[in-house]
Amino acid sequence: MTSKPFGVNVLLEGPHLPLPESAFVDACIAERVPVLSFFWGDPTPYVEKAHKTGVKVCDQVGSVRVAKRAAAAGVDFIIAQGVEKEKVLAATEEDTVRTTLFGNGWPNAYHRTLRTPFVEHWLPEERRGSEQRPDEPIIGEVTLGGRIPLPRFGAIPPAQDATGDIDAMDFLAGQCSGLVRRIEPAAVVVRDVVDEAVRIRQKEHGR
Repeated sequence: MTSKPFGVNVLLEGPHLPLPESAFVDACIAERVPVLSFFWGDPTPYVEKAHKTGVKVCDQVGSVRVAKRAAAAGVDFIIAQGVEKEKVLAATEEDTVRTTLFGNGWPNAYHRTLRTPFVEHWLPEERRGSEQRPDEPIIGEVTLGGRIPLPRFGAIPPAQDATGDIDAMDFLAGQCSGLVRRIEPAAVVVRDVVDEAVRIRQKEHGR
């Protein structure tokens, strides 16, 4: 319903996919979706096929290893995963922890999250988070294809419209949070990256 470019995001792995991910990818390629964005999984098998129809491919990554895999696959651009809320701004590289605590809905999957008081309290019993217990209390609501209730240890991080006990939710963040000094619009970040690239190129060519 628009002539403007748009993207479709496909989760390549996950417990809630109603169809095989290949069906989603094939439909996007057949419809020549301008941008095909991948998350959680290896996009390599789909990149060349998408490029043959003029579809741009993006991969959202959460580690250097996965970023290198995406680059080797030939994706057009990479999104480095992050949620820059105020909590990340205040955190140092030591204020995150690798854990399986938020495993309700995504059991036994390691992730890095902020060391909130809730996390510190439950870390000694982190296995509890992956038990998928039906008696876990609902701590709030988040948005994922609509408003859904979030049980304790739920694997879905809070966005701005999350409600409930926000401090008990999963603030996904890496050790690079220690490098975050301020919150800026994406346009400013992209402009600064381009300006720096231009300066480096000019210096290389002695201009």
